[in-house]
Amino acid sequence: MSDAELKKLAALLGEELRRNPVIHAEWMSMKHAAAYCDFAEQTFSKFVHDGTAPPSILISRNARRFRRSDLDSWMLARGKVVRDA
Repeated sequence: MSDAELKKLAALLGEELRRNPVIHAEWMSMKHAAAYCDFAEQTFSKFVHDGTAPPSILISRNARRFRRSDLDSWMLARGKVVRDA
């Protein structure tokens, strides 16, 4: 493989890891929390609106964060299988 091909591959892998991190942070945005729980972001947003989502903190008007341990507990209570982190 040429140097140019390796650089292109590295850039593609780096972008994929930024979009879909392998290791989940302790605090997650709505988008990442939804993906972690295997829900569409729109569905997860509905849970928040309905008051059935796991506990979260509202950092600003458009920035809500969920703790990973709360997501795990919520999924277990709902009967969903928890992914290995």
